[in-house]
Amino acid sequence: MGFDAFLTALTQIADPFVLALLVLGVFLGTIIGILPGLGAPIAITIALPFTLYMEAAPAFVLLLAIYSAAMYGGSVSAITLGIPGTGAAAAAVEDGHRMFKAAAAARHWACR
Repeated sequence: MGFDAFLTALTQIADPFVLALLVLGVFLGTIIGILPGLGAPIAITIALPFTLYMEAAPAFVLLLAIYSAAMYGGSVSAITLGIPGTGAAAAAVEDGHRMFKAAAAARHWACR
C-alpha cells in the first residue's frame, strides 16, 4: 500500500506541467525573496489566486517552490546588502554580511 502511494506521487510530480511550475516557482520566489521587505508570505499571497483552479499536486508544488525559494532569496539581500528583509534573514546578517565585506564569500562560492 505504501509503495503504491509513492509511485502515484512520483508520477504526479514527474508531469512536465508540474516540473515547469516548480521551475517557475523557484524563479519567482527567489526574485521576490531578494527584494527587501517582501518575503515568503507576500509571495504566497500573490501566487494563491493562480492556484485556485489547479489540481492539488501542481498547486502545492508551485506554492512550496515559491515559499522555499523566497526564504532562500531573503538571505541573499541580507548577506550582500546587510538589510534583512524578513525576520528569518536577520540571523544571516550577523555573520554573512561581515564575511561578504571581507570577500570571504567569494572564496567560498568560487568554483574549485
